[in-house]
This record gives sequence, C-alpha cells and structure tokens, in this order.
Amino acid sequence: MRLALHFANGYRLAFVSQRRLGRVALADSPEAYARQAGLGPDALTEIDVPTFHRRFEGRRGSLKSALMNQRILAGVGNIYADEILFQAGLHPKTAVSDLAYHELARTCGALRRVLSAAIEARATPADMPRGFLLPRREQGAPCPRCGTPIERIRVSGRSTYLCPECQG
Repeated sequence: MRLALHFANGYRLAFVSQRRLGRVALADSPEAYARQAGLGPDALTEIDVPTFHRRFEGRRGSLKSALMNQRILAGVGNIYADEILFQAGLHPKTAVSDLAYHELARTCGALRRVLSAAIEARATPADMPRGFLLPRREQGAPCPRCGTPIERIRVSGRSTYLCPECQG
C-alpha cells in the first residue's frame, strides 16, 4: 500500500507499507485517534517510571511482546524493542511477571534513550549512537559491547536480535 500527500507549502508525506500491515485514517485529532484505536500512552512523551511500572504490573508473557503491545504503550515496534532490551541488558523472552521494579525502571530509561536517539538519527540505523545494536542487527555480527556474535531468535513470531552474552 502506498499513499503520497502533497501539501500547498511544497512539503510531501509518503506512506509505504510493503507488507501491508499499516493503515491510514482520518481523525479529528491525534488524541481522538488514539482513543478510537485503543492505544496506550505515548512511549516517549507520556511515560515515566511509575506509569511504566503500572502499565506492566500483573502482565504475563515476554517482555518483548509487552513492549510491542500498542494497547499497553504506543510507539514501540520490533527493531526498537530489540534495541531497548539490548540497552537494558534484558533477554527478550524474560517474563514480565519475573521483573523487579528496578528492572522495569531500567527498561523505561532505555526506552526513553532509544526513542530519543532514533528521533535524533531520523530513524537511520547507521546514524544511531555507538554502542547501539541497530546498526549491526544481523545474525553473526559482532556485539557492539563485547564482540560476541549477535543471535537471531523468534519471540511471539517476530525475528529478534540479541547478544547472548550481554542479555543472557
């Protein structure tokens, strides 16, 4: 699916959904759309550690799946979930119910750093900070921290990249 919008001021907006997973809709406001879609709070602008903890408290399943659940928290996709977990030093299959408050707090801090860095880098993996997994997100590539080969596993049907040493 493709959509191109051309604005009177000369700007253009292109939407390309090669895997046909995306949608385009009209809404009166971003807030109205979020309510209508049942989205959780915005991951970058509406989340602090206590809110993050409340949103994840009592949840079951893997941490990676919970991070990508848009009803819990809006705005984290597959590749950024991998990066958040790498930065937090947590395995993607860790059960949310097994996490202590300080581990959730660490994950929340990583979330804010990763999403802010992605915005600053204009979502270009090569422009992400040193020490980030994203520019090396492929099986066998060396971990940016320890040099261990990156592994690819499946979590909830999604390809997931991690360092088995740093996230063991």
